[in-house]
This record gives sequence, C-alpha cells and structure tokens, in this order.
Amino acid sequence: MSYSKYNTKKCDIINLSENITDFGFKIYRLISESDKKSSNISISPINISASLLMLNIATDGNTEKQITKCIACERINKRNISEYMKHILTYLNSDSGNPDDLVLKLENCIFPNILYKPTNKFVSDIKEYYGSTIHNMDYDNEPYESEKFINNWIESKTNGKIKNMIQEGSTDKETRIILVNTILFTGKWLHKFETRNTYDFVFHITDNKKKLVKMMKKFFVISVKCSVGNILDCDIVELPYDGKDIVMLILIPNTRNGLCELEKKITHKDLYYILKKNMYSLFGVTLCLPRFKIESSYDMKEILHNTGISDIFDKDKANFSEFPKGTYISSITHKTFIEVDENGTEASGATAIMGFGLARGIDEPIKREFIADHPFMYILWDRTNDIPIFIGRVVEP
Repeated sequence: MSYSKYNTKKCDIINLSENITDFGFKIYRLISESDKKSSNISISPINISASLLMLNIATDGNTEKQITKCIACERINKRNISEYMKHILTYLNSDSGNPDDLVLKLENCIFPNILYKPTNKFVSDIKEYYGSTIHNMDYDNEPYESEKFINNWIESKTNGKIKNMIQEGSTDKETRIILVNTILFTGKWLHKFETRNTYDFVFHITDNKKKLVKMMKKFFVISVKCSVGNILDCDIVELPYDGKDIVMLILIPNTRNGLCELEKKITHKDLYYILKKNMYSLFGVTLCLPRFKIESSYDMKEILHNTGISDIFDKDKANFSEFPKGTYISSITHKTFIEVDENGTEASGATAIMGFGLARGIDEPIKREFIADHPFMYILWDRTNDIPIFIGRVVEP
C-alpha cells in the first residue's frame, strides 16, 4: 500500500486496518453470542465499516466520536479516514480487464426524501470518497414505489442475491434518508477442486449431532500456505483466487469443540502475526472442505449499541450536522450471501441505514492433511490492505 498521498502517519493507516478488522471480529462475536453459537454466520466488515464511516461524514460532537472510536481512530480526522477508505475502495473495485479474474464491487447510494435533502457538502464528499450516487425519493406520496426502486437497485448490485431488503411499509412521510452499501464478490480458485473428487462425508456439528455433507477434496501438487500449532490453536489453510491478492482463509480448530475458543481469541494482531510470520509453503497438501452456502440477515441496532455506537439511534442525542434538523437513525440492516463450491466463491452483502426525523514460533510442520469435518471459521482476506472482506463460520454446511 502506498501512503504518500495521505496527510497522516503510516502507523495511523495501519491502525485503521487493525481497528476495522477488530471491529469486524467484535460484531462477529456479538452475533455469535446472541444466537447461542448454533448457526452459520456471514458478515462483511468492510461493508459495515464503509456504511458507518460514510455516515460519519455527516456527524459532529459525541455522535462522531462514538463511530470514530469504534471503527477508526480518534486522533485521525474524518478527511484522512475518508481518504484511506477511498484508497481501499478504489483498489477493491479496480477491474483488471480479464473476464476470468475475480469480481469485487462495493457500491454506495443514498436515497434522501426529496423534501429533506442533505447538504451539498455531504453529497459531494460521499461521491468523492465513497463513489456514492444519489436518488431523490418521494416517501411522502410514493412510499411503495420508493421501496421497490431501492430494492431493485440493491438486487441489481448483488446479482439478485439480496432481495426485498427494504420491507414493504417501512417508509413513510417521516423517512428522511436511506443509505445503502452493497458488496458483490465472485472469485474462481487459483487451483480449483475437481468435482469428481467430491464425496459424501460425515460432518460433526456437535458431539451428538452429525450430518452427511458434500466434501470437496483437493491434493495440491504446488505449494500451499498453511499454519499449524499457532497461537490460535487451529490449522489455517490459505486458498488464493485468480486476480487480486485476495485469499480465503480456512481456520479449522484443533478440536471438534474448539470453535468457541477460537472465536473468543482471534484478533487482528494475532491473525496478522500468523499470516506474516507463522505460515509455511507446503507441498503435497490435501484439503477436505465441505461445500457451503450461507444467507444471513442481521438487525444491527442492538449489536452496534453493544460496540459503543448508540447516539445515532437516539433522536435527542443524534448530531447530524449535514442532515436536516432532527434526523436520527431508526434502523440498520445487514444482509449477506456466500456460496463456496469446487469452482470458487460467490458472495454478496448489503447494509441499509434508515434515517428518520423527529505468540510463539514453531519448526516447519509435517502435517499435510487438513480436514474441515467440524465447525470452522472462514475469512475472505485482502492481503494488500490487511483487512477482512467477509468473516464467518460454518457450523452446519
């Protein structure tokens, strides 16, 4: 990453990557705890962070401090944070021109009430830093048509994977603005799994619950980056995609019931150390990984409250200087879709914000076989910026 264009220190930019990652892990843990650790999870930290940081451009006072403290860094001003996000989004959205390369698109749009438009400065800033477009809506007289228009926009940006995100009847004359961020990822493995090698295999959901799944199997003749016996007590296998320097990390706990402990321990610092210092290029690796597909939807209001972001939801405390007076956020919804098979990965996500008024070292491991036959984590990782695009777990493929 080049830092020359930023009016801030290199260490501050690195801290931003670390904070965005740890913010993602914090949200992941809160979701995990709320569903009693029994279901699959898929979230997009970069999508959630981009949504909130774009919104943060319009804030002041304690409202601004809460968002900045949780996601970024209080000592870095909003403009530098926005410049950093612009750099990340420009890189992630860049097109190599090769139709066989992975596709990764993050898009933003705001849908203000035609009678309650945000300031020109806000519109200009989100266009400059987040590439956001704007569509004025008549929520007063055409609520159904407005909801349909926004849902069609989201569906078109996510290849039809995210549908009906804005529920019918959720907008009315009090609706001031809806901000939407979407992400679409389609990637082919650099080294594909052969369908003929996929077989039925027992997956241990718990000690007492098993399931027959389609287990993909790949013997890698070339070298594969792996980590064994690390500080997180899990095996990590790195699966690269064609195109950008983006990989899927498969984190398999060392014990069948080890997912809970892995989720508690994982941080950007430990993961970064493992990826930089504790990964080995091994030849002759065999990986067994189940196919999986996860569709998730999360009401982010309570989750964000628990991270320390609360003022935006309080009509008496919300401070949005670039929005009409009295604006506050009524809801934030995050939806994702991810599918992993022999060819690669398809993933998409969207975040809609509705605003209303009123370590240790080891020798090179000898392990060559990695079998994901019990609950595990996965991370779609951007190695250029050292941030997660998606974080999730597979409890029941």
